[in-house]
Amino acid sequence: MKKGLFGLGVSILLALSGCSLFENPSAFKPVKLQPIESEQSLDIAWRQSVGSTTFAFKPMIVGNVVYAASRSGYLAKYELSTGRMIWSKNVGTLSSGVGADENVVAVTDTQGMIHVYDASTGESLWEAKASSLVTVPPAVASGVVIVHSVDARVEGYNAQTGEVMWGIMRSTPKMNIKLAQSMLVRNGFVYSAIPNGRLIKINPKTGQVVWETQVDGIQGPLDLESAVPVLGEPSLVNNQLCLGSYQGALACYRGMGMGFSKVMNLKFPVSAGVTQTPEYILVSGMHGKLMVLNAQNGELVWSHQTLKNRHLTNPVIHKNLVLVGDYEGYIHGFSLEDGHAVTRTRLGGSAQVSQLQSTPYGTLIQTGNGELVMIRN
Repeated sequence: MKKGLFGLGVSILLALSGCSLFENPSAFKPVKLQPIESEQSLDIAWRQSVGSTTFAFKPMIVGNVVYAASRSGYLAKYELSTGRMIWSKNVGTLSSGVGADENVVAVTDTQGMIHVYDASTGESLWEAKASSLVTVPPAVASGVVIVHSVDARVEGYNAQTGEVMWGIMRSTPKMNIKLAQSMLVRNGFVYSAIPNGRLIKINPKTGQVVWETQVDGIQGPLDLESAVPVLGEPSLVNNQLCLGSYQGALACYRGMGMGFSKVMNLKFPVSAGVTQTPEYILVSGMHGKLMVLNAQNGELVWSHQTLKNRHLTNPVIHKNLVLVGDYEGYIHGFSLEDGHAVTRTRLGGSAQVSQLQSTPYGTLIQTGNGELVMIRN
């Protein structure tokens, strides 16, 4: 049965002010996978070894190339269509993934250093010290490298010289939850989430915050309860901005120009970033529930929980399928039309920790065991 998003309520099962996580351990045990009758295969177009990663590492696609990095310090540029390596280098132990545009590539290390390279040659342009450790991949927009540190400071650096151009500071909870986050660059603006539950829209040239909103989440007397980190990368398609917050909500806003107004809000414990197309909103829940919604009115297209507690990635659309990864390295494919299981493959034995990305050539995945893989369209 379909339900409207405005009327759809989902109980949050992990309320920190309630019972302990350990009172019923079996409630959080990952479900054992059941055999499925495979209706089609997922073919690999290419794969490259990039080194093991954590949740902070996400490949950066710029036109027909992709940049990937690993915690061990490997940084490389590949041709998106073929996987051919264009250049590579070793930087040092990294703390987050890649930010890039057509001109520069930026990464950060575990000492709080920002490293910026020429996108064409891989030659070093400059280094600078951030205000603290950086676990969110940098963003590059309008000739500015934007860095979001764990102290909730967002700073803009001249992409060619490394000169600090501006800084934004927001308050942050005493206890912060470190989860996968990414800044979003769209239409000349940067969207960045702050740990106190605010999403801000920044003009990268000036550092001006042109719009911000409070993201829904669990609120309570404990600092941890009041932390409302946004998961993954916000999604902006046409004039609709959607995002999910940890143990909080799936929210969508619509607007033009400088501001947005909230049009959808679903109390749902999101586990990874939200994926959006002009037709659909796709989201994974903390306990393995997978949902596909109508992007225009929020109606539920389908949902199920056959992957309960398997620590899912964000779902993406791959041809006529919805693909999602899990903690054992499996990629699951479900029918976009009705949600029944269509296919399953394993890309190594480690968790899929990076955000899945749709490209013109297929679905791009950076696996936990150190491979960059393109599943062919």
